Amino acid sequence: MSGTEVRLATKDDCASIMDLIMELAVFEKLPEQVRITKETLIRDGFESDPPYFQCFVAVNDSRVIGYALYFYSYSTTEGGQGLYLEDLYVTESMRGLGVGSRLFIEVAKQAVATKSFCMQWCVLNWNMKAINFYKSLGAFDLTLKDKWNMYRIDEEGLHSLCQ
Repeated sequence: MSGTEVRLATKDDCASIMDLIMELAVFEKLPEQVRITKETLIRDGFESDPPYFQCFVAVNDSRVIGYALYFYSYSTTEGGQGLYLEDLYVTESMRGLGVGSRLFIEVAKQAVATKSFCMQWCVLNWNMKAINFYKSLGAFDLTLKDKWNMYRIDEEGLHSLCQ
């Protein structure tokens, strides 16, 4: 979407990210589970050394309209670092304009740059729009538990996506 900038989040974005986290929780029908605060985001993402997470934001007309929050994990079976996408969310009025794809690809580029062997995340099994979106980008279903579906793009898929 032209006019929308995707960039690394800053401490000043945390109030807007917090608003979007709440929007996402309401969408997922889980608002009562949100315990994080703006102060926690600031502490964990911008004041911790090393930070617990990293985050990209999509900004349109000076307004944060989406975010992608991720962190690194380690696999004892693969013997390498993976990237875990905790949240990818775009405010409802801005969906369908390519913002989610741009955020996702920025995170995928980070996975490639850090030599992560994969990128993975969970999706509620009733969220067919998200499932179809991720599959369109090359993800495959690892199915985890009976409520969540785990998706992954492996190293080959990450390189293919970022070309």
